[in-house]
Amino acid sequence: MKNHWWLPGTVMSLGLVTAAVAGLWSMLRYDSVELPASSMEPTLRQGDQLTLVDADGDVRHGDLIVFNGASWEVPRLFVKRVVGLGGDVVVCCDESERLLVNGVPVEEEYLLRDGPTYRFTAQVPAGSVFVLGDWRNNSADSRMHLSGPNGGAIPVSDVRARVVAVNGETLVPTSAFVDAGLSGGRLPAPDQRASLLVIGAGVTVFLGGLVWLVVVVSRGRGRPACAPPPP
Repeated sequence: MKNHWWLPGTVMSLGLVTAAVAGLWSMLRYDSVELPASSMEPTLRQGDQLTLVDADGDVRHGDLIVFNGASWEVPRLFVKRVVGLGGDVVVCCDESERLLVNGVPVEEEYLLRDGPTYRFTAQVPAGSVFVLGDWRNNSADSRMHLSGPNGGAIPVSDVRARVVAVNGETLVPTSAFVDAGLSGGRLPAPDQRASLLVIGAGVTVFLGGLVWLVVVVSRGRGRPACAPPPP
């Protein structure tokens, strides 16, 4: 038995290491938060569990981001949609009630429309983003801070993360801004399901090694003792 147990033991160790590394990677890569408000309906609903990944300074049109409201003098985190980047001119709205970015209309299919339109014009400073809620008439966003020092925009340095999944389901980015010739449409970040599959594979390998070890030990115990040599 001593000559055979090391192989299933090695398989078990490999499975444990694989599962542990994948689990640690997922913990470091992703964060999770519960949405506290309803300003992003119908895309996000109050109480939704959001999976977040670091933005790393790469923010694009249409992204759903989590940011610090310090520039609005509201010291808490917000979740909004990016509609303008540094240098953009964002206007609401044209005769068809469409948002204009650099004079180009954006067909925002994700909006919840339930009242009058709040009209504005904003020039987005460099290194900043202009954000709005999807439920425009129920959202305290960049429009409410147009008279502020940054014209309502949020410094990119205040962006903490972007939303990549909702209640465990991958969030597919809107194509509205790409269709209008703007940046956006980035594919979602690597899905957590990939790391879960690796964790599952590691656990399976570990269990397979454990079964193998049990079989080896059982066979070792079941072997008849060697008969003594004849006198």
